[in-house]
Amino acid sequence: TDVVVTNGIFLEDFPAVLGSRESYRDGRVEVHAIHGRSFWEYLRFAARRLAGVRREADRFDVLSATREVRITSLAGTLHVQGDGEVLAPPPVAITVVPRAVRVAVPRE
Repeated sequence: TDVVVTNGIFLEDFPAVLGSRESYRDGRVEVHAIHGRSFWEYLRFAARRLAGVRREADRFDVLSATREVRITSLAGTLHVQGDGEVLAPPPVAITVVPRAVRVAVPRE
């Protein structure tokens, strides 16, 4: 099982697989638990999601949080990622701080 915590929608709509701009400003994080058993199962899952195919058989759970996320593991290895970066092994606590970062970009 892998857990991916993202600031925005993840793998929902092709071609905007990283979500809309608004989803990054909503003060919410998405927690995706992907219950894969092998590399090929993860690859098939990602391909189906990108193609817009949803199946009951996909072992995938999504939760949403606006304040805090705590991730623990009772048994086995659990890989936790935060916006693409590997985090520490569980337990992991993430606090949501809306509008905490300002980004400056050139006009052109």
